[in-house]
Amino acid sequence: MSKQLPRRGSEEAVSKDDARASLIDFRSYLMARGHASRTLDLYCAVATHFVNWLCEAPGEQQRIGARSVSHFLHEHLPDCRCPHSSNE
Repeated sequence: MSKQLPRRGSEEAVSKDDARASLIDFRSYLMARGHASRTLDLYCAVATHFVNWLCEAPGEQQRIGARSVSHFLHEHLPDCRCPHSSNE
């Protein structure tokens, strides 16, 4: 299992490798909870988009926490033009 991502309420920098490896853990977690295949695909697509977006940010902004999630959801996604995005 990969390094754990920050807990709720904390914010810290995370390496690209750790963030991307955590996507595998996330999918396994969802599978263990019994989510349907389509739900897995949708949730993992959004999580992958977030990780890719975060990893492209300037170094000092590559922090996972409430602020980055809020920025992604409320500022980035509505006008997203990412080439890897399918407008989750």
